[in-house]
Amino acid sequence: MNILYYLTISHKSSGKLSKGNIFRLVFNTIVGILLCVIAAMVNTTAGANYAQSSWILPTVAITLFIVLVVAHINKGAGKIGRDGH
Repeated sequence: MNILYYLTISHKSSGKLSKGNIFRLVFNTIVGILLCVIAAMVNTTAGANYAQSSWILPTVAITLFIVLVVAHINKGAGKIGRDGH
């Protein structure tokens, strides 16, 4: 998904990415890798215990909520017009 996001953003901005876009790409990549590590650690004893606990769903839900917040953190900034709306 990050590759598609990069291709979409780089096409719109003529190849230049803002710091916010780079931050989102890096952050989403790191979160995706960490979620893959959580899924892969089921092969260990501690991972199997964690996967069978009640914390797996809140972990994924909180992680995806943080991704959602980071994805929209700067989108609304600077869109207030001169009349305050």
